[in-house]
Amino acid sequence: MEKMKTAGKFLLSQWDYALFVLLLLEKVYYFSNVSDTVFTTLGPFAFVGELATWAFGGNSDGIFQGVLLISIGTILLGTFWLLLLHGRKRLFWMAITNLVLSFIILADTLYFRYFEDIISVTVLMQMRQVGDVGESIFALFRLSDALLLVDVVVMAILWVIISRKKAIVNAPSRWAKVGTALVVLMLGWQLTTVPFNKSMEDGGAWQFNKLISNMRVYNFTGLLGFHSANITRYIDDNFINRKVYSEDEISATEEWFDGRNAERVPGPYSGMAEGKNVIVL
Repeated sequence: MEKMKTAGKFLLSQWDYALFVLLLLEKVYYFSNVSDTVFTTLGPFAFVGELATWAFGGNSDGIFQGVLLISIGTILLGTFWLLLLHGRKRLFWMAITNLVLSFIILADTLYFRYFEDIISVTVLMQMRQVGDVGESIFALFRLSDALLLVDVVVMAILWVIISRKKAIVNAPSRWAKVGTALVVLMLGWQLTTVPFNKSMEDGGAWQFNKLISNMRVYNFTGLLGFHSANITRYIDDNFINRKVYSEDEISATEEWFDGRNAERVPGPYSGMAEGKNVIVL
């Protein structure tokens, strides 16, 4: 009985992590609202009810409509390690994680308003060019976007206040922290892989693999899931399985283009833009 009470107190002490997950989920929902995509077709109580039905083996397709289920899963997968920390250290890393993820979601929001797509690693590699279009980016901001960053400021202030106090905090046992983190990790894995695999089985595999557009992938992975898949694909294409062309292949390609160019027949507009700085919009 005493052990159950201790376990109950420990779980109740994780309220800060639960609140943190809800805050991130709200930010992901904000992007869904901006992009006018389906987040979920169910209300809160209906979703919880159908989720429980599915967990016990029932058939519930409602929870798979939209990206809510996989969004919860990816958030848990990305933040479960915070449960291994406690006190000021946990709050510090929560604030850092919140800052990074909030920046990504804000960048996605602004990028979508202009290009109607999600920002990718390739685009982020060109961040040095942001200064040239600073005014255009600033024009994309909305007052409601501040909601993505308000809690980051609040968490930073709380961390400064708490850091100045020398309060004695009873650290939970190592096994309690590891056990809870593992449970959340497994839960996040299930909530991520099950809806993703279902989407692939329902005909989404070719859109995911061909990468027609980032928003198409988002519909199967959610926002944070898209960035995880995008980073994984970028690392694979550019480092692990990077395609290296031989000198013979490069020479053959250059010869092919030279041959094609030699066969071109001049038209009435040939050479009109020669020596001019042409910008195509």
